[in-house]
Amino acid sequence: MYICDTCMAYTDVPTDMATHMPRCRYKNELPGRVVYNSPYYQIRKVDGSKHQFYAQCLSLFAKLFLDSKSIFFSVQNFDFYLLTVSVANIRVLDKLATNYPKSGAPAPGSGDAGGKQTEAEYDLVTAVESESNLSEQRVIGFFSKERVSFDNFNLACINVFPPFQKRGLGRLLISYSYYLSRKAHVVGTPERPLSQHGLASYLSYWSSVVADCLLKYTSDNTSTNGGSKQSQRISIQDISDMTYIMNQDIVLALQSMNALVKEEIKEEEGSTSRRKPGATAGPAVRYTISLPRIQEWHARRQGKVAGPTLIEGYCLVRKRTKKQLKSVISKRKR
Repeated sequence: MYICDTCMAYTDVPTDMATHMPRCRYKNELPGRVVYNSPYYQIRKVDGSKHQFYAQCLSLFAKLFLDSKSIFFSVQNFDFYLLTVSVANIRVLDKLATNYPKSGAPAPGSGDAGGKQTEAEYDLVTAVESESNLSEQRVIGFFSKERVSFDNFNLACINVFPPFQKRGLGRLLISYSYYLSRKAHVVGTPERPLSQHGLASYLSYWSSVVADCLLKYTSDNTSTNGGSKQSQRISIQDISDMTYIMNQDIVLALQSMNALVKEEIKEEEGSTSRRKPGATAGPAVRYTISLPRIQEWHARRQGKVAGPTLIEGYCLVRKRTKKQLKSVISKRKR
């Protein structure tokens, strides 16, 4: 089987592929529009209804690595978010990943010379930065999202191609899916079932976001209370409102951090009369979040999560044209 690394079209005839590749319609520019543009990576949004054949080929290619992938041809209702990198930057990132394992992109201050980026690395990166937008782009991973989801799914399928795994790129795509949820003001969750690697990636993301949220919340409230470290109340729903992560996913994250503490509450006098008929007697159970365990988990994870971080300043929001604005205004007047 021969697969075009640009449009994902496939054939079992080598001469056909040799003829196709130099003439591929997406050789110089991939379909869709850029919605995230960083110095190293781009994310492109592709409408499955407008680029149906491309989306079908991409879905079939992903099936080679995902057992749970079930939708290949009915792609009209999905948007595809392609993670791309220029051919020039692929060579740079491969070289840097050899020196710094699991690093998705060179971070400021990385290197061996006293914590600073070495001169050779700096020259290597800056030499191709100016070419990153001019060079041919290649897809290295993607996620798909149903355009209208009544279950608030912000991601249907995610796949980082094997040569580019273990660099934190899946986390970058997950972060962008939750960025879309925040922009839409909708609490999101990925479509189930998740693969083993997918669940591990999501637990890592959920845990770090929930831990950061709780640590910031307690820090802000401690400072407003004059530095007193009295117990503070925050519910799962409060965390969900701040992070746009669904309640059940927050519970999974807290369990993975071993941060949920089970407490038995003694039944108060008179409460037996309020018990529902047929209910068995026994102590009530309450779960609390242990801040010390969150802090321990966060300390252990410091410096271990490598890879690129989603920077919202690189997210591109399409502005409406004058024609579109007139159309919206006229509809509102009606």
